[in-house]
Parts: sequence; C-alpha cells; structure tokens
Amino acid sequence: MRDAVRRFKETVENRSVAITRGRWRRYVSFVTLAAMVVATACFHIWQRVEVLDLVQQSGNIQQRNTLLVDEARKLHAQVAQLSTPTRIQEYASDTLGMLPIPGERLFTLVAKQTVDSLPPDEIELVMHSLRRVTDNLPGLSGSSATAHALDTIIFDTSALAGER
Repeated sequence: MRDAVRRFKETVENRSVAITRGRWRRYVSFVTLAAMVVATACFHIWQRVEVLDLVQQSGNIQQRNTLLVDEARKLHAQVAQLSTPTRIQEYASDTLGMLPIPGERLFTLVAKQTVDSLPPDEIELVMHSLRRVTDNLPGLSGSSATAHALDTIIFDTSALAGER
C-alpha cells in the first residue's frame, strides 16, 4: 500500500507541475506580445523626440544663418563706405596729417626695354629661345660623344662658328 500511496503522490505532483508549466506556456505568447508592443512604443517615442530635437536644431541654424547674412551685408556696406576715395583722403588729411601732392612732384616709372630682351621678329624670337635653352644644356666634347663613330660630331655651335 505504501507503494500505491507513493505513486499517487508522485502522480499528483507531476500533474501539478505539468499544470503550472501549461499555465506558463499559455502566457508566454501574451507576455512576448506585450513586451514587443512596449518596445515598439518606446522606440516610437524616442524617434519622435529625436525628430523634434533635430527640427529645433535646424530652426536655430537657419536663424543663425539669417543673422550672419545680415551682418555680412552690413559689413560689406561699411567697407564700401569706408573705401571711397573722398573718405580715404579725409582720413589721411585729418588723422594722419597728410597733404595732397601737387602734380609736378609726381613721377611715373617706366621700365626700359633693351634690344636684347625682345627680338624684333619671330625668327629672332625662336633663335633667342633656343639660345636660352642651349645655355642650360650640359656641354659634351667631340671625343666623349663619338665612341665607335667614324666621323667626329661637333655638338657645340660656337665651335662651328669658330671654324668658319
């Protein structure tokens, strides 16, 4: 009999455990659904708050931009007013004590052009350019440039001019 009572107790305990597990399984889907709804609501609220914050920042930036554009216009107008010749002349005479110079004391400097600096025609210009290029080339002697050659090659045009 003890054995039967023990089996009965085990059966009752197993049934109560199964019933509690069954009850929990019934509520798992509802709890999961509720958690998802709460998470979605929190995300939506956070997103709205962030959007409103960005809209406010955008409005502040636009307002600051408008103020800066107005200030830039005022400064450009002030520069235009202060850079007029009459304003500069008044400032120079009043503040700095400068006086206007009479016309006979003014000089204009003009650079003189020499004949060598600008050749008169296109051929002279090409020749002048070639001379400037050849002045910067390295010099070669005929013996170092003509290894294994039958005729000596003269690279220096001034040597040719000396032979004639």
